[in-house]
Amino acid sequence: MRSRPPQLSFPHPHIARIDFRRPKEANRLEAADLRLLQSYLSACDANEDLHVLLITSCGTTFSSGFDLRTLKQQAASARTDEVAVLESFIDRLAASRLITIAALNGLAIGAASDLVLACDLRLATVTAGIRMPAARFGMPLYLGALRRYLLAFGPAEQSI
Repeated sequence: MRSRPPQLSFPHPHIARIDFRRPKEANRLEAADLRLLQSYLSACDANEDLHVLLITSCGTTFSSGFDLRTLKQQAASARTDEVAVLESFIDRLAASRLITIAALNGLAIGAASDLVLACDLRLATVTAGIRMPAARFGMPLYLGALRRYLLAFGPAEQSI
């Protein structure tokens, strides 16, 4: 079965919707998806008739983010390039003129958790949550993600 990239639709006037459509693969993100998502965001931002961008997914996981096993196997330069594209997209999403809404039907993991935090509003089911496992794999967070995590959750009150 061919992998299904994120899909852009316009379900109502003034509303754009992006769906992650790989439920059997926990809606993982691929490098090509980032460029597609960037083009969707550019088109939506340029369309003055649009006011809202809803990002959601099918299945029981919002998105598992990037496949870290694949990232670990890549050359450092390729990994750095993909992280730069990811950071650029999510920073642009955070700065979008649109009202951005993440509708979580399950876990948002890794890069997907930063995408969720970059949205203006987050709607979640009772089974939703966010996780950032990159540190366990020795992958540092980029500055934008650190900033969004601190804004969302605040600094630790105490050291353990």
